Amino acid sequence: LVFTIGTSVNGGTVSGSTVNIAPSSVTNTSGGSSFMTYTVTYSTPVGPLSPDTTYYLNFETGGNGKAYYIGYNGNSTYSNGTYYKGGSDDGKDCYFKIFGSDISSVDVDVPTPNPATFASAPSADSDTAISMTATMGSDASNPVMYLFTETSGNPGGTSSSWQTSASYTDSGLDASTQYTYTVTMRDSAPAPNTGTASNAASATTPAAPVTIPDVTGQAQATAESNIVAAGLIVGTVSTSYSFVVPAGDVISQNPTGGASVPPGTSVDIEVSLGVEMVTVPDVVGLAQATAEGNIVAASLVASVTTAYSPTVPTGDVISQNPAGGASVPIDSTVDIVVSLGVEPVTVPNVVGQAQATAEGNIVAAGLVVGTVTTSYSGSVPAGDVISQDPTGGASAAPGSSVDI
Repeated sequence: LVFTIGTSVNGGTVSGSTVNIAPSSVTNTSGGSSFMTYTVTYSTPVGPLSPDTTYYLNFETGGNGKAYYIGYNGNSTYSNGTYYKGGSDDGKDCYFKIFGSDISSVDVDVPTPNPATFASAPSADSDTAISMTATMGSDASNPVMYLFTETSGNPGGTSSSWQTSASYTDSGLDASTQYTYTVTMRDSAPAPNTGTASNAASATTPAAPVTIPDVTGQAQATAESNIVAAGLIVGTVSTSYSFVVPAGDVISQNPTGGASVPPGTSVDIEVSLGVEMVTVPDVVGLAQATAEGNIVAASLVASVTTAYSPTVPTGDVISQNPAGGASVPIDSTVDIVVSLGVEPVTVPNVVGQAQATAEGNIVAAGLVVGTVTTSYSGSVPAGDVISQDPTGGASAAPGSSVDI
């Protein structure tokens, strides 16, 4: 129980403003029209008080002529905890009675745990933000309030205000900078009870991200230099053949140019070996199917034409281009000529011709006069050809026989 003594309207003085059961001496030199107001509030260590029980306040007077006038209304009790004592009762007790409705439980305990702790220590979300979470507090006067305090004083660091959320994100921070935080809890009592701050915990923001340069199409040395200049590391360098990218230039990269990554990230590059060259197999004299298989196996493409040949058997390769043993780009075309065998000739029509003329024409056509037989004819003059086999106009192999 604490008695707080108000100020005299006429300049009376009060010696000691807070007491336990017995207030300090009060002196008033202003005469009987003055009065003092006493306001009663709860506090430890006095109490708890019991409902419907009379408690006494004892006052001293200053002797003759210095009587303390509390009021002019006798022992009347007024509302709101203000009590008056008539001047005629100098030196007597002023009493009051506490009613049940006037007593309430007052929370004087700080939230637990105390000191406060971090459930999730400060941790960088990015190069500009750090997040943290306090251990949830428990208290009779909810909600528990949290105060996150940044103690390093480094640029951008900001403390929170008192808040009901147990989580806090400090943003607008500088990259590559350490920030230190504590968390404190208080309850929501009319006179909040504030606990002890947690141990300090720190987190460091990462370096600001950098942009990966686009090095595709650049010479390998230039590309690697540009990667290092951007604060990055040249990662795995692989090589591949390319029809379009000159040898020694970069075909591709990973990550791609324009991406934002932390400094020190590796950038892999693929460097061109130029066009891949292969050796043309020699397929002359091989059967067509074998020749084409050998060409495809060499990563080339076969293109087939045909021609007659008096020397190369039908279905075999007469010639090829490029020649066997040549070095050509992969997937190049190899032309091959496949034999149709000996070119056939047309049998001349010698019917009705004189025998000598007919035989001359057969030989001139590259054929051989076969069996010559004779027959009587009522229509063909003697010595002329009545018929032939094969007939005129037929195709036959050179050297074939023509019977007349």
